[in-house]
Amino acid sequence: MPFPWKPKTKKLLRGIESLKGQNVDEIRWKLEVLRSEYERRELEAEQKVEIQLTEALRKEGIHGTAVSPVSKRAGNGKRGQDPLLRAFREGRSV
Repeated sequence: MPFPWKPKTKKLLRGIESLKGQNVDEIRWKLEVLRSEYERRELEAEQKVEIQLTEALRKEGIHGTAVSPVSKRAGNGKRGQDPLLRAFREGRSV
C-alpha cells in the first residue's frame, strides 16, 4: 500500500523535481521502502518488548489471560504504560 505522503513532503519532492529538472519517482520509491522497513522493525521491537514484559510479570507472579501489555499503538494505555516500560527497561521494580 503506497504511503500517504504529507503535504510538506509532497511539496519538498516537487521542489526537488523542479530544481533537478527531472522526475524523483526513484527517490519516492526508496523512501517508501525505508518507511516500510522502519515500520516493520518498529513493530518487531514492540512485540519483543511486550514478550519480555509479559515474562517479567510472570516471574513476579502476575499472569493470566487478563495480563496483556498494551502496545504503543493502542493509544489509551500508552500514558499509563510508559513508566512501567521505563522501569522494566532500566531493570527497576515498580
